Amino acid sequence: MTTTTDPNPAAVDQDALGALVGQAVSALGSILNGALVVIGDRLGLYGALAAGGSQTPDELATRTETTERTIREWLSAQTAAGYVTYDGGGRFSLSPEQTEAMVKRGQSRLRRRWLPGHGGGGPLGRSAHRVVSHRRRHGMGRHGMGWDQHEHDLFHGTQRFFRPGYLANLVQSWIPALTGIDARLRAGGSVADIGCGLGSSTILMAQAYPESTFVGFDFHRPSIEAARAAAVKNLNPIGRVFYAASTLIRTPASQAQEVGRALGAQAGETRLRQVTEAAGLTQFRRATETPFNLVLEARR
Repeated sequence: MTTTTDPNPAAVDQDALGALVGQAVSALGSILNGALVVIGDRLGLYGALAAGGSQTPDELATRTETTERTIREWLSAQTAAGYVTYDGGGRFSLSPEQTEAMVKRGQSRLRRRWLPGHGGGGPLGRSAHRVVSHRRRHGMGRHGMGWDQHEHDLFHGTQRFFRPGYLANLVQSWIPALTGIDARLRAGGSVADIGCGLGSSTILMAQAYPESTFVGFDFHRPSIEAARAAAVKNLNPIGRVFYAASTLIRTPASQAQEVGRALGAQAGETRLRQVTEAAGLTQFRRATETPFNLVLEARR
């Protein structure tokens, strides 16, 4: 595996980038609502909404033997997608066109395109299938459906969706926006990252604040196991190569110099921060990383 860097990267058109991100968000919304369409059809929510006319979430929940809080979320999402109409006053209905598409003509088309086998729509479709099956056993929302009961791919998809936001904001702006927290973490503190998933946020904070201790908690045991593996950065095949090269080349070379710190190739962010601060460079951060490199920025 090799990594390359373009020495002359093209300037990013921010308008084009924004449009591309907007397109991706729109596509994701379609995928998510596709799963909700599966749920609405299989639980008879569209049919009950059409049969009962304008209804509150509680009335629709009573009609379908489901739970008001869950139904309220479903109705709001379906309204945002244009599949349900909000009438005001907390009431929802289906327009004649929505009834035709989602109930009359929609039933055969939905069953043919979305519902066979696993439910369509990839991991979200399979999660929708599980929600429906769970509801049939326990009643939607009455016993809930644990985060750990969803599809394996959903956990990784969630990490990939949120990690760019963490990279861009967590250490740079979110934590500094909290009164006194940035200084406290730099001095050394303890943090519980509740609902850490695969550990992206926990690891980023631990890298940025090496004097503090970060512990991630999540209800899904395999996510915790994956997060632990991700947190052990150097004890892997790449680390084996780098440690060996450091032993044979980098550390002896450092020992031969006047200072002789012998940091080696695997010194780590904490020790390198200490060296730069001792040299009078007061600003230090991890700018980016690859599987092989850390790019550290130090300024006076």
